[in-house]
Amino acid sequence: MHDLVTVSDAATELGLDPDTPLLGYVLKGEFAKANPEVAQGLYKASVAAKELLRRDDKAWEGLRGMMNAADDVEFVALRDGYRAGIPSGKPIDEAAADRFLRLMAELGGEELVGKATTLPEGVFLHLE
Repeated sequence: MHDLVTVSDAATELGLDPDTPLLGYVLKGEFAKANPEVAQGLYKASVAAKELLRRDDKAWEGLRGMMNAADDVEFVALRDGYRAGIPSGKPIDEAAADRFLRLMAELGGEELVGKATTLPEGVFLHLE
């Protein structure tokens, strides 16, 4: 298999920030406000897990069975693809995330993004 285009390359060609996270966690705002230590703990655990998976090949061995890789080559490709998609850790550019959502809404409509066509305020939790 050969890459036809990477997510990073596609984002760049579309004028989007390739470092915009494509996955995240959802917490109710009321819960996060009432339990800031839980939100902070989730954030720190996520960062630590990504860093471990970024640098330690042995950490992947416990995940291998769940990945359903057909062989070693596919396993390595999945691992390396995940690593390539780990955001840099710099602060999220909410304007860039909004541009991403607007484009997805334009191209895929409600079937892809639901009723949201712009990034709602408060989507990103700002931890201190």
